[in-house]
Amino acid sequence: MIDMLLRRIVVTLPQFAYRFADEKALHDGIAKVLDYAGIAHQREFVASKQDRFDFLCDGGIVIEAKVHGSISPALQQCARYAKLDSVSAVVLAT
Repeated sequence: MIDMLLRRIVVTLPQFAYRFADEKALHDGIAKVLDYAGIAHQREFVASKQDRFDFLCDGGIVIEAKVHGSISPALQQCARYAKLDSVSAVVLAT
């Protein structure tokens, strides 16, 4: 079931054009797409004192959205999230 949901997320998100001036606007766009696709999610989910997921979807799938910065810190952040017991997969949206 998680594999099917993960596939839906990674197939659905790129099908839409996103207009944004900042990360919050990108989050708003992603939330609209997830709502449209019927994918349950929570925004700004606090997982721990140092970890706040941009989106937490059913099955422990995390979506992390980045607008600025280099890929290396974003990948390190995703790797940290992936080590958490509550996380089954991490999708990086840039």
